[in-house]
Amino acid sequence: MTGESYDLLISIIRTMIEWEQDYRRMPEDLKIVVNRLNSHLIHHTNIAPPKNIREVIDRIHKLSVYELGFEVDDDFKNYKIIDENGRVDSDIRHWYDNSIRNDDVDQNLVKEFLLECREEFKKSGNRMIAEMYSEVRAFINASNYCLTGDRIMNLVGKYSNVSDAIVKIRDWYEAVNLKSQDNYVCPVCGKLLDNDILKEFRCTNMCMYYRDKESLLTKSLAVSEEFKYRKLKRGIYTYTLLPGISEHRIYHQLCELYGDEKMLLYPEIDKFDISVIFDSGTIYIDVKDFASPHDLVETLINNQTFIKMEGVGEDDYVYLVIPEHRRHLYKGGNYKNVVRKKLRQLTNKVRVIYEDELYKEVGDIINEL
Repeated sequence: MTGESYDLLISIIRTMIEWEQDYRRMPEDLKIVVNRLNSHLIHHTNIAPPKNIREVIDRIHKLSVYELGFEVDDDFKNYKIIDENGRVDSDIRHWYDNSIRNDDVDQNLVKEFLLECREEFKKSGNRMIAEMYSEVRAFINASNYCLTGDRIMNLVGKYSNVSDAIVKIRDWYEAVNLKSQDNYVCPVCGKLLDNDILKEFRCTNMCMYYRDKESLLTKSLAVSEEFKYRKLKRGIYTYTLLPGISEHRIYHQLCELYGDEKMLLYPEIDKFDISVIFDSGTIYIDVKDFASPHDLVETLINNQTFIKMEGVGEDDYVYLVIPEHRRHLYKGGNYKNVVRKKLRQLTNKVRVIYEDELYKEVGDIINEL
């Protein structure tokens, strides 16, 4: 199951559980979940999208999660989200609770590394810790979704005399058994794909957008029997690698346009995603890759991200950048305008722009100053 399909299934179950608490009140994000489900059914199944809420309930009551296009473990694939009593099926709820718990654990692994790096830097002031953090975060990319264990240990060894936190990255990966010599990975995110031509080696909607746009073919992964291979844990793949794809692309494009001397990726131990230093200040860039603009704003508020954004210097610029694919994949209106409208009363410092607009904005600031 792709990252976006998995996230959608989690959202459907979460919304149904919330609705169970009080059927008189419709969950606020129900319409958003329904729109995402419709898009999923169109792209991944032959099922006609529901026209209203009643039909949504009918679909998830009569069809199994597998029939709805979600590839969960075999133990759960034939279960229906809604049982005969009109409530979330107990086994599906067990799968949901377990998945949320495991994803939280995975995400916390990266968060713990971040916090420990910040604490070590605060105590020692060693700039190598900041450099290490940037390199480690950049290491979580499409080329390193699946790799040999020695490559992980090489990175650990490089910084073992700099930081105690570096050993934590060993826990970001888990063993993978590559039984076949014919393995294929997504050319965008690097994830191992099911070796089944009937599934067209599909991946996330983001990946398919760039694969179609740039006519990218799946890549073969050559493996050697003498090595043991490891892959990123699901929570880290979903919440660190996938958002990082846009961050890396934008960073490298800026370097190509304006040189890499003043470009930093994950500066100051992840203060922002990218920074561009110019004569009188800094351009700070946060890339936000969310399927829904409403989810993006809610996350910004819950994480108190505006405190960081408002805390920059008077001559600095802050850009919240929407990746190219979100502009085209979102069908609920103008993605950027939705975010702008919601942020208008929260901050005056942050400018919301699309990815293609950022490159000109950066150039204008650098050239003017």
